[in-house]
Amino acid sequence: MIPYISLGKLNLLGLEVQPFFLLVAIGIVSGVLLYDRICRRGGRIDRRTAHHVPEICVLGGFIGAHLVHVLFYHPEQLAEDPFALFKFWGGISSIGGFLGGVGAGWLYLVWKRAPILPYADRALTGLAAGWFFGRMGCALSHDHPGRLSEFPLAVAYPDGSRFDLGLYEFILTAVILAVLWTLAGKPRRSGTFAAAIALLYAPLRFLLDFLRAEDVALADARYLGLTPAQYGMLALTALGLVVLYRSRRQPEDVAFRGPISPGPANGGAAGQP
Repeated sequence: MIPYISLGKLNLLGLEVQPFFLLVAIGIVSGVLLYDRICRRGGRIDRRTAHHVPEICVLGGFIGAHLVHVLFYHPEQLAEDPFALFKFWGGISSIGGFLGGVGAGWLYLVWKRAPILPYADRALTGLAAGWFFGRMGCALSHDHPGRLSEFPLAVAYPDGSRFDLGLYEFILTAVILAVLWTLAGKPRRSGTFAAAIALLYAPLRFLLDFLRAEDVALADARYLGLTPAQYGMLALTALGLVVLYRSRRQPEDVAFRGPISPGPANGGAAGQP
């Protein structure tokens, strides 16, 4: 049994900060820095186009996270307060953040007439790094309680031992980052990283949501027995398979780490291939 560890508010320069929000901020900064580091290696991107992707995705992510939280997880809030959609501090959904960020980034790249997959590889690799810290925050705040269980990796919640889905996703994200690190060692076809992230994360997240608690306050809504995130994971799995298929016909991109080999893949740092 894993002990229930709960950190109180942290005092930073006289300000009281919840560990979750601090880790989310660290995650955003870490993800953007990793994305920028990969972009500076050149490859099949235009640096000027790539420069604006993070802020567009982060903004779209925050908007999507709140809209999905209200519309699909807790629609009763909208019935009680029609302005709940505009109260962005009133709750967020990770799948909504993902959909909002990806959707905003996709619209931007379509507008710029840029190839989607090279940017998706870089942006989603940065997202995975940020997700690691975000799920660390979830694991410490225990805000994704699962069903009551005597499983050895259950957490001793105050009302009994439960699965802790935030903890399990934190572990899953660490595994995904290890896989990405391995893939990053040599040039890969565009779309490889995006497909790997989708196909490693989505099926397991779909299964994990079956362990989500239904006997707690503000339990996730179910539609035909599935949570909104599970429907999102089915769509993400299908999208990952499509990207994997398309990546087979894509040219190789620059390696995301290690020495940069001279070649045509590196000539696109300042322009489109």
